[in-house]
Amino acid sequence: MPAATPMALLATLAMSSRILLWLCIAGPSCARRVYPLQYGRRARRLQPGWRNLRASALACKAGRSFTADDCLGGHSMGRDRRSGSRWCQALAGLVLLSLAAGTPLAAQGGPRESISVVGPAAVFPLAVAAGERFAVKAEQEMPVVEPVGTEAGLALFCAGNGPRHPDVAGAERRLGRAELAVGARNGVGVSELLIGFQAVALAQNPGPAPLFLTRRQLFLALASEVPVDGRLVANPYRLWSDIDFALPVKPIEVLGPPPGSPLRDAFVALMMAPAAAEFPALRDREAGALRTDGRFVELAEDEGDTGRQLARRPDAVGIFSFNHLAVHGGGLLSVPIEGVAPSLVSIADGSYGPARPLYLYVKRAHAEAVAGLKDYLDEFLGDAAAGPAGYLTARGLVPLLPAEAATQRAAARSLPPL
Repeated sequence: MPAATPMALLATLAMSSRILLWLCIAGPSCARRVYPLQYGRRARRLQPGWRNLRASALACKAGRSFTADDCLGGHSMGRDRRSGSRWCQALAGLVLLSLAAGTPLAAQGGPRESISVVGPAAVFPLAVAAGERFAVKAEQEMPVVEPVGTEAGLALFCAGNGPRHPDVAGAERRLGRAELAVGARNGVGVSELLIGFQAVALAQNPGPAPLFLTRRQLFLALASEVPVDGRLVANPYRLWSDIDFALPVKPIEVLGPPPGSPLRDAFVALMMAPAAAEFPALRDREAGALRTDGRFVELAEDEGDTGRQLARRPDAVGIFSFNHLAVHGGGLLSVPIEGVAPSLVSIADGSYGPARPLYLYVKRAHAEAVAGLKDYLDEFLGDAAAGPAGYLTARGLVPLLPAEAATQRAAARSLPPL
């Protein structure tokens, strides 16, 4: 039997690191939450997704810290973040050996048969839905869409051109200058497409003394622990007026989604986390830990149920996606945040705080080389998908205003450089 070559040994080492990452991070959590790490016509079963591990290697090589959430597309599945980070960084070292030797971590020696997309939790279901429509219309392979956190996805995207690198990266923020510079050094020409927004809204019943809140006040109403006299204590507030004398003398009662749901994740990211950052005592604390004494009422993921429950509780406040409230919130009043009510205009101009833009970043060099890529982008940004009555809007995407939508559809066809 011939002796194993160094390249074969490195390939075996890389495969072993993938198996270890799966067993140590995702494996123990499958019973609690099954989350598909790769989606495509030929990848519909649970699997570790090699890009997630490679992204951690790239980030560690660049000196950035990494957590299990980054490796798993923003979903740590209940694992401790610091423990996950240590595993990611240790196993990333194994992957770097194979990267340095030029050994691919998946069988990608030749051209890919499908479009490759990576993206965070807010973009992943949209990319999958657009991919399904594209595959049917164009009679092409379903794009392989992998849920990778924004940091990890952009690191993968900027690492180079060719079949080993994704064609498209979704993001919950704009590409940073440092990331763009890394891409330029690696020969990556980038085009930016704004696809719409994600927004969270609060609603209340009509009546005297309606609520007008800030994110800080909402955090103090819902957080499990709050700072009082410089130290953290269990949340003592029972009335809105306990937090601020200017607020109504009403009991705090907020109806919202369960942990792990997309709406709960968005609520924490857009409402709770920015307010928690204002308190030094809460540094390195989990912003999404909500009180469990009955002031926050955890309901099912169905926003329709939240609306029905709210109708029976005159003083309660409900948490909704903006789109659901706009379409199904007849008879309810939105709660202004920082004095601004949610609307298409206030979300688009940035004046409504609990909202964020969603982007696609596209490799210009891949536009002609990857079959169907431009058609996929046309499908994604088309009016039937991303318009006011589109199927992506039904999945939570807040649409662009008409003029901006036309601009972005034109950009999807020409792919101007960023």
